[in-house]
Amino acid sequence: MLRYLGYVLFCLVIVYSNNHQVFGQSCTCTSFTPEFKQAHEAFFKQQKFDSALALTRQLDVEGKCCAPVSHILKANNFLGMRAVDSAQVHVLEAQRLLGKNYDTLVSPEILRIQGQLAQNNTTPEKAAEFYLKGLDQSMQHKNIQYAIIFCNDLSKTFASINQPEKSLEYMRKGANMSVDYGDLNLSSMMFANLGVCFGMLFENTKDPKWMDSLERNTPIAIDYAKRANNLMYLVRGYNTLAGMSVDKQQFEKALAYTDTVMMMLPPKGGEQLLLSAKYRKAQAYLGLHKPEPAMPLLQEALELAGFLKNAGISSLITQQLYLANRDMGNAEEALKYYEQHITIRDSLQNLEKSATINELEQKYNKAENERTIKELSQEKEISTLKIRFLVAGILAMVLIAISIYLFYRQKHLRNKQLIMETEQRLNRARMNPHFFFNALASLQGFALRENDGRALASNLSKFSHIMRETLESTYKDYVTIEQEMQFLTEYLELQKMRFPHAFNFRMSAAALEEPDQLLIPSMIIQPFVENSIEHGFKGISYPGEIDILFDEDETHVVVSILDNGKGLGGPESVNNEHISRASQIIRDRIYLLNLKLKSDASFSIANQSEGQGVLVKIRLPKMFMHESVNN
Repeated sequence: MLRYLGYVLFCLVIVYSNNHQVFGQSCTCTSFTPEFKQAHEAFFKQQKFDSALALTRQLDVEGKCCAPVSHILKANNFLGMRAVDSAQVHVLEAQRLLGKNYDTLVSPEILRIQGQLAQNNTTPEKAAEFYLKGLDQSMQHKNIQYAIIFCNDLSKTFASINQPEKSLEYMRKGANMSVDYGDLNLSSMMFANLGVCFGMLFENTKDPKWMDSLERNTPIAIDYAKRANNLMYLVRGYNTLAGMSVDKQQFEKALAYTDTVMMMLPPKGGEQLLLSAKYRKAQAYLGLHKPEPAMPLLQEALELAGFLKNAGISSLITQQLYLANRDMGNAEEALKYYEQHITIRDSLQNLEKSATINELEQKYNKAENERTIKELSQEKEISTLKIRFLVAGILAMVLIAISIYLFYRQKHLRNKQLIMETEQRLNRARMNPHFFFNALASLQGFALRENDGRALASNLSKFSHIMRETLESTYKDYVTIEQEMQFLTEYLELQKMRFPHAFNFRMSAAALEEPDQLLIPSMIIQPFVENSIEHGFKGISYPGEIDILFDEDETHVVVSILDNGKGLGGPESVNNEHISRASQIIRDRIYLLNLKLKSDASFSIANQSEGQGVLVKIRLPKMFMHESVNN
């Protein structure tokens, strides 16, 4: 069965829906209060556009700024009510009142709404013209909030004409800006939509690297949505998981995810996601060879796609209906949907629109270059003037401004790094109490079994060394592999005292060229080794074996931890609170490591494919002592 999610899934999730308002700091009139903004935003999110419009009409006109603001809010309300003519009238009036002035709220909203109106009229080339102008204008005025939004809109436009590479380019640009800007709602939107870009590219190219990117990005997007308390983007994260499950042919899991999406969606405002969930649920049923429940879902999805004017998903649904009816022997219905599919597909592959949009982008880049050249030329003319004191004053002011900017930016980066390092230390410290408790239990057991004071003193010395190394690891981000092997050897020897004859261990770094130079995060292996001893070997009737192997490729260090214990099959191992907590701590540490180093570290836990026991694989970025890990 074909599962072309393609650019349509992008359009389903990436649409910057009309029920989203962005309030800037442009209006200082008494009527444009925070309470007014909050009330208007609440009506808008609930799609109560009549109430929002009535509230807007109460806005007093006090000076030059409130009238344009009032008109732009009314334009948004009418756009939400699909009264496009009224929306256009108010946009033009806001534009007339504003003139050539720039307003942080009204100016970008004029271009954004005009782009949406063009998109609704299925003229993406015109929409791109407005969005490119809005991005250029926002960057010039350092209106980063709207620059992010215009990147999102441009990405959506390129997706609508099936240009996923350009779509990803703008979405990545906007996502990076959103992280620096620090707005959780914008970040949740951009990372949710970034994941759909990866899914779109995977469907178009079948290159597994895009699926890997999608799998790495989706937990980040869900995390941003949770932190922003944004239900819609949280649902979108689960919707993406449903799409990944369909693509991996995990159809039962896909059904569970789509049911979750439908259950969490609000009564209004989630029509696009509802359409996507119905389509994916139908795909899952067809994958399970259950056409009976799939067919009505496809019919409902096709009707909803028509209402939303989403030609892309209509193309996919008609294709799916054609294939399903053909397989069921419904020749007449199959022919009808095939003809519909061909008609819609041809309209979506209009090369003239693609060429026009690309031409607009080139003009935008050309204008930006010309503006830069013009600015450089003006600077040259100024430098030729012999008003030395004036030039010196200007240069001094510029240097002072740059120095202040660099100082505060460096301070911000240092604070950000300090926060991340503190979080890393806290995560490592969370593992210490449990570890110390077990180590002391080992010594207690030895003291009870063996009446040997000298041996006990020797073992206490080993324990103190391990305790000192563990506490120091709270402040030491990285250790060499050689140091880690020495630490693990001492730890395992202590555990063998606690469980005599219960297990043996082997450790090898023969595959590494420089184990004394390669760095890895401290205390990242010990929790998995402890789980093997405490839980993997519990209750077995044969000697346990632990193998710890270090390997490397061009860019990564790979650590493999194997045991021959009872595996993850039993409920005790699956539900064990300590295993879950240790895994979550390591997952948090790797997440922070990836943020700090912009790396792709990961780990996996699974039963061994051959034989008994568990295999843990940890994949870490390759770092050397002579290099700065902060870079």
